[in-house]
Amino acid sequence: MEIKIKNGILIQEAFLEHYTKLLQRQMPAKLCLELNQALDEIISQASVVKRTRLEIAKKYGEKKEDGSLLTDAAENVLFPDEETKAKCMGEINEILNETLTITVSKPVSIYEDETATPDELRFLGGLIEVIDRPKDNEQK
Repeated sequence: MEIKIKNGILIQEAFLEHYTKLLQRQMPAKLCLELNQALDEIISQASVVKRTRLEIAKKYGEKKEDGSLLTDAAENVLFPDEETKAKCMGEINEILNETLTITVSKPVSIYEDETATPDELRFLGGLIEVIDRPKDNEQK
């Protein structure tokens, strides 16, 4: 099954934290391999997206005398005018809305009574399926 992850999601630290936590679960070996291979793709893609986002900001943002980007107290890039800022944000949003497709044979199964945070499910929803816990007489 193919799972699409927007660049805007995969560059967030929380996504990688939740993904690596998911990798610590017990699961079939084939799925472990697929998720580990996907992790390499995710890390590579995140690096490219972050670098591209910085290059776009450098293209449009105001610069200090030393050539580095001028930022406010919250480290937001400053722009010469609103039109320039809008162009920059448009290009960045275009990059962030693109997706990376990873392929796994099936989602990771978790029992309905296991705990997860809404944040984990927001970031990993496509990789997880919630299943009923087998009743005692159904277990092997």
